[in-house]
Amino acid sequence: AVAAVVDEARRLQIPVVFDLDDLIFEPESIHHVDGISGYTPEQVAEYRRGVCGYREMLLEADAVTCTTSFLQRRVQQLGKPAYVIPNTINAAQLETAATLPASNRDGAKIRIGYFSGSATHNKDFLEAAGAVAKVMRERPEVEFLIVGPLVLPAEFKELESRVIRKRFMPPLDMLRELAAVDINIAPLELDNPFTAGKSELKIFEAALVGVPTVVSATDSYGNCVTHGRDGFVAATPAEWFAALDRLVSNRKLREEIGRAAAARFVPAFSINSCAAGIVDVYRSIVATADDGQCDPECLDIAWIVPQPSAGSGGHRNIYRAAKKLSEFGHRITLYHTETNDDTTKEFVCQNFYDLSNVEFHRYRGTTLRHDACFATHWSTAYCLQANRHKIRHPFYFVQDFEPMFYPMGSEYILAENTYRLGFTHVTSGPWPKKVLEREYSQDVHEFYFPIDMSVYRPGAREIRHRRVLFFARPEWNRRCYELGIAMLAQFKRRNPDVEVVLYGSSKIPSDSVPFEHVNMKMLPSLQALAELYRNADLGIVFSTTNPSLVPYEMMACGLAVADIGRDAAAVNYGGEDNIFLLNPSPEIMAREVQQIMRDDVERACRARNGTAYVKGFPDEEGMARRIEEIVLETIRKSRKQEKTAHGHDSPAFRQLVSETAA
Repeated sequence: AVAAVVDEARRLQIPVVFDLDDLIFEPESIHHVDGISGYTPEQVAEYRRGVCGYREMLLEADAVTCTTSFLQRRVQQLGKPAYVIPNTINAAQLETAATLPASNRDGAKIRIGYFSGSATHNKDFLEAAGAVAKVMRERPEVEFLIVGPLVLPAEFKELESRVIRKRFMPPLDMLRELAAVDINIAPLELDNPFTAGKSELKIFEAALVGVPTVVSATDSYGNCVTHGRDGFVAATPAEWFAALDRLVSNRKLREEIGRAAAARFVPAFSINSCAAGIVDVYRSIVATADDGQCDPECLDIAWIVPQPSAGSGGHRNIYRAAKKLSEFGHRITLYHTETNDDTTKEFVCQNFYDLSNVEFHRYRGTTLRHDACFATHWSTAYCLQANRHKIRHPFYFVQDFEPMFYPMGSEYILAENTYRLGFTHVTSGPWPKKVLEREYSQDVHEFYFPIDMSVYRPGAREIRHRRVLFFARPEWNRRCYELGIAMLAQFKRRNPDVEVVLYGSSKIPSDSVPFEHVNMKMLPSLQALAELYRNADLGIVFSTTNPSLVPYEMMACGLAVADIGRDAAAVNYGGEDNIFLLNPSPEIMAREVQQIMRDDVERACRARNGTAYVKGFPDEEGMARRIEEIVLETIRKSRKQEKTAHGHDSPAFRQLVSETAA
């Protein structure tokens, strides 16, 4: 039901605000909640699920309102805009307080009151328990009123005759009872984030009826009360006793502190005083929503990613973009399909980049709300589509034409259909861009592969014998492993003096390769790859769809590169002068490779041209800046279209706020 309301609000362009007055959204902090100490393991688990639900709702909201600055800071740590709307004294309380006599205390007894409320404050009361008991032992005229369930420590057993218990009661009845006490106490456990966020409610309710309060030195209480002027703040048992003893001993002091508290806190927390500020908060939220709710300096960007595998160039592109965008100041969330949250993060940090500052989630059918979200594979495009109502700007990170990964059939059609979902397409390189524009009439943006020129660069050659490299990946059909082996078998028979090196996969079946070769499998580092490229004469990389980073990194190291000459492949390499494009027939291809190896001049020319071509490629930061630019431009364009479509009309919610202000 809540999800349906939120979805309808999104459709109507009404901002969604999550309001809270307790630290109920941090699963890692629930052990600080004393109220669950008596729960069964099943009840604790249920409580945790509730807290996780609150957190999810908070993260899905456009903004959060909370009652204290402490809670505001905790919300802001999650990257959400947060505003303080304090708890207030309502009109009924003001009216009731006005009917009560100026002094409802007869003076024969001095009554200390603790209005604990719910059954969650036993541990809080221990902050003041010793001092209250000591005052009662030393002063027989003192009695102790408890409103609400509370377990008293053993030291109160001898004082039971002066302990008055009353049940939890409605707020206005409680206010009348509060008016009859002389001193109010508001103890909270110190060094506890749950209690640090408690609002000033117990202070200003007592002030409304002129009763002074002694409070614990928590964040919100300590910042509210001026010690010795409009209340007392205590952090130790001795301070609690000193404050209570002074107030019990001095009726005039009690009255002065009570009047000062009323003069300060009633105007400050009255709904009449706070209404204008509350309206301003909601005006600010609406204004932010009308501006697109996207902070260009800190966008909330998500990526939905298939299960990663070591050595995957596609995943490396995704993770490097996520890392850099995070470093630019954007908030990044990674959703992984078919993976475990903890192990995936560890795997990615070990095998790709340190993304310890990025949020990882297992995709379980739903995402949170984000300014932008990238699908990164055709299967994740359907995940994005399912959550489109939560994503302001959906993007499709297209690194290849994925239908070609499959025979013509269901998977081909399903993959192809994703290009018709209406996302903003961002392609790696020009070839996918041309395909999407030609076949699907899509508006497509492109970025170029990033190359780390500090790693991939020309250098001195250490191996003098002639060497041909083959990027061999039998697990990927589009790399045409069998075609390459058939070609190299013929080439090797004619050129036994040329060393053939296979690399790129731990799944190369060495015993089935029918010629002498070296199998380097997966190289241990990028530096080792660069050394391999600098010590070879020709790199053969088959890219039947979009090229990977491999041929460009070879070019950056000064190595001549050969690919299959099909479907306008030259566009991937800046022209035919930068690349050797081979005939797809193994027999003809073998002869072409033989000719390339014999023509040192032409091979060196193509190598120089290739190196010059990739010098125009961006580094990792440049690639990420280009992606950031595409996202920002899409947001600006979308916002401009919305203004054109809707003119200057505000959402219905703005009208509601304006009427409230009036």
